Amino acid sequence: MVTAFLLTYGVEEPARNYDDAEFILLVGRNLLEAISTSETAALMDAVGRGAKLVVLDPRFTKTASKAHEWIPIRPGTDAAFLLAMINVMVTEELADCEFVKQYVVGCEDLPQAMAEYAPAWAEWITGVP
Repeated sequence: MVTAFLLTYGVEEPARNYDDAEFILLVGRNLLEAISTSETAALMDAVGRGAKLVVLDPRFTKTASKAHEWIPIRPGTDAAFLLAMINVMVTEELADCEFVKQYVVGCEDLPQAMAEYAPAWAEWITGVP
């Protein structure tokens, strides 16, 4: 795990901070059945103080059982769901492009690039309305 993180992120483990989180979406991540880490405790602390937890996973896991909402999705279709989510964020101007520009090249091209990934397209693939 340490080697993978070093090669992927350049650090031993990416920092995660749930202190100010109001909404947490876990995609295919069953944190409560994984190795217990400080992140597990931080996640449950955030939920305890009122952060909404949504789990997108084909299986009803322990993590899903603690979530405010479990979204069962067809296995292997997470990317379609996320592309449709980005489509909604850019077409309804819910994203803060100025913030994103600090970390991503091409933010201004997102609306055109995401146009074909409408929610109806993703629903057919994912089974998520």
